[in-house]
This record gives sequence, C-alpha cells and structure tokens, in this order.
Amino acid sequence: MEDALNTIQLEVAVYNHYWRKTFAILDKIYIGSHECDILLIQNNQYITEVELKISIQDLKRDFKKKVYNDHPIFKSWKIEKTKKNIKKLIRKKYYCVPKELYNKHILLIEELIPKEHGILLGFKSKNGNLCIIEKRKPQINITATKLINSELINLLRCQTHRIWRIRKNLIKKSHVLLH
Repeated sequence: MEDALNTIQLEVAVYNHYWRKTFAILDKIYIGSHECDILLIQNNQYITEVELKISIQDLKRDFKKKVYNDHPIFKSWKIEKTKKNIKKLIRKKYYCVPKELYNKHILLIEELIPKEHGILLGFKSKNGNLCIIEKRKPQINITATKLINSELINLLRCQTHRIWRIRKNLIKKSHVLLH
C-alpha cells in the first residue's frame, strides 16, 4: 500500500483536476478571518471552497471550531471590504482527503463531514499522476452570489501578493544558506 498524499500533493491533485474547468484556482486565501485552503473561481464567478485534510485529527480539529458548530453551511464570517457574509459567497464546499485515509476511516469521515459538503479523494494513479475523484457531491448553496468584479480583482490581487511574498522568503532563505 502506498503512502497517503501529503498536503502539497493534495493541492496539486485538486489543481490537476480543476485547472481546465475553472477561471482561477487560489490557495491559502483569507476571506475576512477565514482561511480557505483552495478557492475555485468558476467561469460564472461563483466560488467553490476545497478544504484539505490529511489526517483524522486534522479533520476532527476542524469541526471543533465554533463556526462549524453553528451550521448551516457557514455562519458569521464577514468579508472586510464587501461586508458580505461568507455563506453568500461560497456556492459549494468540498473536503478533500487522501483516498487511503478515506478507505481506512470511511464511516468516521462520512460521519464527521456534514452532508451538505462534498467529498473529494486524492490519490496517485498507476502512472504517478496526482488525481481526484468526487466521492460525494455537495449541496449547492442557493443563496450564494457571484463575485462582483472588484471582489474578483481583490482575490486575485491577494493571491499574487502571496506568491511574491513566498519568492521573497525563498531569496532570504537562500542568502542565509549561502552565507
């Protein structure tokens, strides 16, 4: 049996699955105080959130957060600039876990992840590609609204700033290593 995928491999698997189907794929983006592991901005400007979990402990910890205990789907997070409630922005939500983890803990994972959220399974194919299969479809949040252009631009701007911060940190680390 192969090792379960790590977080970076799950991120790449999600990217591989969705890159042709979406307008943009953003990772580690904050909406107000809520960090989204991955946001899929659909061509129609609706958002799908993908939460990545690589262990049962990580999954359990996620549902101990107060906001998850207050369902339905999302409660009181605010977007600072637009004052929209986050539940008005997220049209679909998935939890993505390694296929091996799901197979080992199927009943617990199905119990922990609310029925309104979909489940994606990440795995490495026989030829080594990182892939996703949709195990359970999410309910569509019919109250979700499309991103307006200013919100879309702000999310894309945040992502590009994140990328440049990472590059700057890599340079700083390389200077430390070289000296």
